Amino acid sequence: MPRFGGHKGAAGVGLPLVERSIFTDAIQQAAAEQLGDLPLNPLILSDGGLNEGQLSLETLDEIERLAPFGREFEAPLFEGRFMIESLRPVGADGTHLSMELSLGRVRIKAIWFRALTPGEAPAFGLGDVLHCAYKLSRNRWRGRESLQLMLEYALPV
Repeated sequence: MPRFGGHKGAAGVGLPLVERSIFTDAIQQAAAEQLGDLPLNPLILSDGGLNEGQLSLETLDEIERLAPFGREFEAPLFEGRFMIESLRPVGADGTHLSMELSLGRVRIKAIWFRALTPGEAPAFGLGDVLHCAYKLSRNRWRGRESLQLMLEYALPV
């Protein structure tokens, strides 16, 4: 390859366009040799679940004291099952979902960026239960603070 490089989390390559198909065939062959019949499904590693008493700004305050977060020290990603109390597409193209979720007696706002493709409807609705991977976030609006879940991934149960 005429050019290659990058950091630990990247693999940059540069080659003439006429060699693209040769490179594509070689990389696919190498992947097939390494992976065999292994199914390629998303793997989401979480830091566990939070109970309803832990869904609070106090918990977020404790987490924020561990900052700064970044590459190889990501902010905690939690998981849990929540009932959908409300949901609506938001954003200029309707690709984000704003929701209110509940866990026991706790109701909490959640946002899931890039959850939908434009014009697509969610595959779940009110009263459904979602298994979510999420981060805790602080929502500030009109001088008030509240806890918000930032969904990274969710599936109906």
